[in-house]
Amino acid sequence: MFAVLYLYTGKIRVPMLFHFANDFLNYAQVGGMTAQT
Repeated sequence: MFAVLYLYTGKIRVPMLFHFANDFLNYAQVGGMTAQT
């Protein structure tokens, strides 16, 4: 079970990281802009 889960998450980890980083950067930029103004 853990081996399957590890292999499955290992294959989607990179796209998920890119997606999460993209969302986080967008949110940080919008939040930073609204916080500054």
